[in-house]
Amino acid sequence: MAALFGVAPKKLMEMEADEQALLIDGKFQRCRRLDYMKDDHFAGRFDVNQRYVDPFVAKANARQTKRRPR
Repeated sequence: MAALFGVAPKKLMEMEADEQALLIDGKFQRCRRLDYMKDDHFAGRFDVNQRYVDPFVAKANARQTKRRPR
């Protein structure tokens, strides 16, 4: 990947988990990684992924289900 960007591998290895590498006009840049699930700009602009279950939501739903009287 470093060779593709034309940068030292160390620059990529130093990146944090919430960063992404960009190549703009041939120049390497680091920026905050986009998160369409959390960023306000993307709110309401995506469909629910039926194959993904948020573990926090699943746990909360399980607790609510246990409390319901039958």
